[in-house]
Amino acid sequence: MHEHEAELIDYLRILWRQKWVILITVGAAVAAAWGATRTIAPTYRTETSLLLLPPLSSQLGAEAIGSRLTSEAYEELAVSTSLLQMVSEALEPRVSVSAGSLKSRLSVSVKRLSSEGELLLSATVRGSDPDQLPDIAKAWTAAFADTYGELFQDRNARSYDYISENYAEIETELTRLTEERTGLLLEHPLSALQAALDALQQEEISNRAHLAAARREYNMTEALVAALEEELALQPFTHTLSKAIDPDSLVAALGAGLSAREIDTLANIEVETEVLNDTYISLNSQIASQRASLQQLEEEIRVREEEAITLRAELETTQRELTETEATRDDLDRRIGLLQAAYTQLAADLQDAKIAMAETPEPIRVI
Repeated sequence: MHEHEAELIDYLRILWRQKWVILITVGAAVAAAWGATRTIAPTYRTETSLLLLPPLSSQLGAEAIGSRLTSEAYEELAVSTSLLQMVSEALEPRVSVSAGSLKSRLSVSVKRLSSEGELLLSATVRGSDPDQLPDIAKAWTAAFADTYGELFQDRNARSYDYISENYAEIETELTRLTEERTGLLLEHPLSALQAALDALQQEEISNRAHLAAARREYNMTEALVAALEEELALQPFTHTLSKAIDPDSLVAALGAGLSAREIDTLANIEVETEVLNDTYISLNSQIASQRASLQQLEEEIRVREEEAITLRAELETTQRELTETEATRDDLDRRIGLLQAAYTQLAADLQDAKIAMAETPEPIRVI
């Protein structure tokens, strides 16, 4: 074989001889590419990035837990089944896509931006419909923020709703108990009840003293009547009085012409007169008077005893009302005291929670 150097014209002659093969091959490739573009749908993608900020409540001494999870944990949370199911439900009926389909079309990466805990979460959604992808990305962003936003809040901020609810409940209960205590004291004023009780006690003491005095007087009068009756039993009903003829009668007898002997006889005659016994009459009068006094004393004792029963009933009622009111008031005071302590503590906790929420109003931001 001898050496031969090929010229450019030699190559052109070869290509010209194979021109139909080349044309057919190029035409087949163009036809195949055109057919592929007509039958295979194109793939589009939409990207979104979230800036995850840690809580800024170190000034309050609260526990910052927003950036304590690993990057792999956030990647798993971003494509969790429950989260993707929320996205699917939020897209219906505009976009019909299942949670499984979303998981295959969604890819997530997390990058830590600083040692303070800031994270950059990037998500990419792929699909053949370019109009659906922005809606899917927005729905996923909203679902992620709603579901995991509290992870980037401190404990005070996360407990705001709970504290606020308890604060309102205790405030309502405290107002109700305070109104109940006020109504109780208005309906049963302790000072008035104590004054009424003291007055009833004094009246009972006075009535008891009068009753004892009336009974003593009654016993003394009854003993006096018995003594008078005994003395009356010893006294005769009538008394006989005797006396001589008085001088006037003798003068009249001389005028009548009686002799001296007859006059002397007449002067020695005793005249007997039967009269009522004054002592008997006096004793009867005293006994009648004392018996009237006994009746009056009996009536007074009866009235005093009835008054004593009434006073005792009123005294017991007032004492019971006073005791029950004081017991109810003390119970209300105890409950109000406990609620006020809880109310004060919750007010401070609620204020801390408000400050914590104000520090991290948007822990998840779309950038």
